[in-house]
Amino acid sequence: MTVRPIKKRRNIIDNIEWFFKNPRIVPQKDGLHSQLYLLRRDIDTCFGTDPNTGFLFDPIDKITHKEINCKAIWPGAMCILAGVDLLSKFLYGSDKSSGKSKDSVKWRFENYIIKYFGIDQYKAHILFQLRNSLLHSFGLYSEEIIKGKLVTYNFLLDRSRTCFIKHLKNDYYQIDVQILREKFNLSIEKYERDIKNNLSKDFYMLIHNFNIMYPKHAKPMLCN
Repeated sequence: MTVRPIKKRRNIIDNIEWFFKNPRIVPQKDGLHSQLYLLRRDIDTCFGTDPNTGFLFDPIDKITHKEINCKAIWPGAMCILAGVDLLSKFLYGSDKSSGKSKDSVKWRFENYIIKYFGIDQYKAHILFQLRNSLLHSFGLYSEEIIKGKLVTYNFLLDRSRTCFIKHLKNDYYQIDVQILREKFNLSIEKYERDIKNNLSKDFYMLIHNFNIMYPKHAKPMLCN
């Protein structure tokens, strides 16, 4: 038995724990935290949730005594889709933006969605188009060329929790952002379990891919 492999393994475990830190843990002032930790807390805030407790905010205006609407749903949805981008890099060990297989942003994004959201490739592709529309132009419209034909996507964001992804008519799609948020949070839990499960057949591949991305995309961020 040698000390170095044990120490190296300990470092890997520490890195995983740090990256996947529970967002309910109250951050220390001016502390350094992982992007994923801060991203999850920002998503909570955008959806009107106290990131320290997980309970909804219930703010009342001191002058009018009326409830204050403190939600930012569009930025919240953008954070979720950016979070999928981030996690898919770690899952597949690549951050390249062109090419095929895991070197494609589209391939990584959709395959993370399929694996951890539990939906089919068609719906994963619809979410990829929503990602493009929000992150590239802060809008609800996207388009692509398929077999020489222009295909367009128009989106409506819903919060009723009735249907996750619904094709309304023609090129209009309705996405429930509350369900999107729930599936994103569950996907993180599933991915974390997988990367910690040393009995899984994919364990060493997941660790290998995580280690490739960790120096580049897990740099500490300051929490004020």
